[in-house]
Amino acid sequence: MHIGVGSWDYGMIRDDNGNWINPGKGHGKHAATTENAKRYIDFAAQHNITGLLVEGWNTGWEHWIGFEDREGVFDFVTPYPDYDLEEV
Repeated sequence: MHIGVGSWDYGMIRDDNGNWINPGKGHGKHAATTENAKRYIDFAAQHNITGLLVEGWNTGWEHWIGFEDREGVFDFVTPYPDYDLEEV
């Protein structure tokens, strides 16, 4: 969906020292958006593809990279602001 172009997380960026930080806003590379998901769902339907996995729509990805303790970081019911779960 976004190899080399997008990101799972909504806002993590690297600072000048290479450390992961969360600036508290989207970085513009988040690929699991409502628009992208609907586009890929339509593509799958047109080509008789019966399944599609969309990852990265839920909050918590900010703590996946660069953190040793990853237990319980994901919230599987709360989407990022650019993903409308009900619409998709």
